[in-house]
Amino acid sequence: MSLTNQVLDNPSVSSSLLFNLIIMYTDLSYLQGITKNNHEVILMTIEKFSVNMAETMKKMDSALLEEDWGKIGAEAHKLLSSVGILRIKDMEGPVRNLESYCKEGINLDKVPSLVEDVKDISHKVLLELDDIK
Repeated sequence: MSLTNQVLDNPSVSSSLLFNLIIMYTDLSYLQGITKNNHEVILMTIEKFSVNMAETMKKMDSALLEEDWGKIGAEAHKLLSSVGILRIKDMEGPVRNLESYCKEGINLDKVPSLVEDVKDISHKVLLELDDIK
């Protein structure tokens, strides 16, 4: 049984303590606030993010091989709302840069490393969120 499940199964432990114990890359306080701390909705949001993130990274990799900057910019734009809801601070800057560089056609030489940065951060975030699910 994961630490998360042990904490969830213990009624004397508050849910805010749960998220404060295990969260390093995300801050779920905003999500907790807008869902009124509804665990079912929080878990559903996390699951949706996990699935979407994997798909987004595949699309970005494919677009990078094709040098389809518009597609990378569009995928980065889609990520911004999730990054905001889950307060993934380490990912916000790289994703914003990807979006603007690709849409404006500037600094395209930096795009491959930004995609790698986003992939690296997303991997860490997904590992962290897997323990919550």
